[in-house]
Amino acid sequence: MRGLWIEVATGVSTTVPISVEIYRLEVHTLMVEQAEQYRRSGFVNGSPVLSEAEVAVLQDEVLRVIDDRDNPDAAQPVELCNLGSDDAHPIWKIVNIWEASSAFRCLIDNEKVPAMAAQLSGARGLRVWHD
Repeated sequence: MRGLWIEVATGVSTTVPISVEIYRLEVHTLMVEQAEQYRRSGFVNGSPVLSEAEVAVLQDEVLRVIDDRDNPDAAQPVELCNLGSDDAHPIWKIVNIWEASSAFRCLIDNEKVPAMAAQLSGARGLRVWHD
């Protein structure tokens, strides 16, 4: 499994797979001051990577995939389960949600995140890969 653990604004946690392509930086996505602040402090508040509309679509998709978990006609992620012991307050684990959602498939092709990470690390290119 390759993915990036994220928690969306709904409080639903999920694993989002990330492409393992090597991204070459052509345009810096962060200002020089932001990169310098990262080197000094270890963090930076960068500009938004996704629009509010894109985030809303992803939020809806997470909930749709969860709602469709028992639907044999719906595309399914590799794994979808409640890690919590309280069904009233579930902690959802979703592995490879991109297999069940075209919106998340588009997210894994978004080059902004690896480009920013490469810029902050000082790399000319970056492979993002998480098991």
